[in-house]
Formats: sequence, structure tokens, C-alpha cells
Amino acid sequence: PPVKLQTISDTTFQEDSGEHEIVFNLNTIFQDTIDGDTLTFSAQSNNTHILASIQNNRKLVVHSTQDYFGVGDIIVSASDGIASVRDTFSVTITPVNDPPTLFNLIFDSERKGKLYQKR
Repeated sequence: PPVKLQTISDTTFQEDSGEHEIVFNLNTIFQDTIDGDTLTFSAQSNNTHILASIQNNRKLVVHSTQDYFGVGDIIVSASDGIASVRDTFSVTITPVNDPPTLFNLIFDSERKGKLYQKR
């Protein structure tokens, strides 16, 4: 059966900073030390804005949805087809001060020189 050799460390990154490699090779985290079976990996987030995926059945990557910041947990599982083991780690995404956006303001002399937003 698979065993966990070490834990995956909690991680922090800034919002909108793209995809982050958390573990290059999950075989360094999990292993079937008795039978030597090949393991299959999966990852699931408890936060719909923090997305985790396994690439090439070995690399764990995480990214967040646009303009999201917050915390979530990722559960990574390793299975030999019969038994499985898992590890959970936290991802913290910190906010970034986004530049202001322009929107269409109109000066209306009929409204006594007040600006308003065109819809």
C-alpha cells in the first residue's frame, strides 16, 4: 500500500500570479514501499477559487481564479488501485492592489456640472 514519506508544505502566493508548481514529482511525497506499485495521484480543493491539478501523473500545480484572494486546503491523494493515502496542505493567496480602471464619465451641464457614469 502507498505511504506518505513527507508532508507537502503550506504555501502562499499573490493573486493573479499564474500557475505555481508545488511539487515537481509526487513520488518524492508518496511511495508504495512494499509492493513498488505505480501510484496514481489526484488533487482536490475545498475552495472553488483555488484550483489544483496533477500534470503527467507526477507534478502538482495550483492557481487561483482572477482577482481572488483568500485561503483554501488542497487534499492530494495517492492510490495503487487498492489502497490510498493522502496529505492536506493550505494555500493562502494574498491580495494585490490592482490599478484603478477607467470608466466612461460624462459632464452634463444640465445637471449643474456634475459628473455621472454613463450606463
